[in-house]
Amino acid sequence: MTPFNLRDAPAPTLRHDLRDLLATLPRIVADPVPLGDVRARLGERPVWDGATRTLLWVDVESGLVHRWPDGDPARALAPYAAGSQVGIAWPTASGGVLVAAAAGLRTLTGPVPHPPVLPAGRRWNDGATDPAGRLWLADMPIADATAPGAVHRLTPESCEVVLTGVTCGNGIQFSPDGRWMYLTDTVRRVLYRLPYDLASGTPGTPEPWFALTPDDPMPDGTTVDADGSLWVAVWGTGTVLRIDPTGRPVDAMRMPVPLTTCLGIGPDRVGWVTTAGSPDPHLGEPGPADGAGSVWRVRLPDEVRGVPVVPVAGV
Repeated sequence: MTPFNLRDAPAPTLRHDLRDLLATLPRIVADPVPLGDVRARLGERPVWDGATRTLLWVDVESGLVHRWPDGDPARALAPYAAGSQVGIAWPTASGGVLVAAAAGLRTLTGPVPHPPVLPAGRRWNDGATDPAGRLWLADMPIADATAPGAVHRLTPESCEVVLTGVTCGNGIQFSPDGRWMYLTDTVRRVLYRLPYDLASGTPGTPEPWFALTPDDPMPDGTTVDADGSLWVAVWGTGTVLRIDPTGRPVDAMRMPVPLTTCLGIGPDRVGWVTTAGSPDPHLGEPGPADGAGSVWRVRLPDEVRGVPVVPVAGV
């Protein structure tokens, strides 16, 4: 298929001013608690592996994959060193863990079939599986997050570039029924929704679904819940927004540290928010904050349920 250039997508007709949103939206009482002693340079993408009851998360810039049984840092397994910057860690159908690192795509025990080869100077940033277990990954230039990257679809048989022109691609998620794919262009401050053919793994034309003003802080990682709402971490603000399936902001969670990157949803109304402590200076440096770089355990509203994470098929 011919990749779709995100630059050709329609422009947003509505952009929200984050300050106005935070002044008017209800605030979630999340009671955030920093866990353990690990302080990541750039913590990202907490994933609850329900099959093994393990919280997976990564420190992008330190190249480490963290594994916490029952979400408990006191029981943490030794971090896996990927040897380069790492974008995500994700459960596999065989019971392992797939790691998307700049040096290559592999499991904790060996290589994967048909691995994509990234051009020099690029790394994986974010990704997720669709409900059929296909793995989707966004790449980005290491030296310039504002330069365009691409989104790849990986199956046991192939790897294809499906979208181009994505600047700091984040927030790849799928609606619980598999009808919609979501993608965040962080630099453009736009979250796109794409109609999705689950049978073939083919997305349709992206449409702007939620957008912030060009001068606002940037949206980072997202997570979909069982009701189809999207939880959006906003970099530099200590905020996680909840957006309902129509694209309407519902409420906001405020954290004690500014560099929030992603929310993961676990069982029993428990969530985890990854944060950054000392990222590369080109990502912004808001100054020191107690607990920056921690994984924060949060309490979610009563009605919130997670969507079971689908393992990567064929691995």
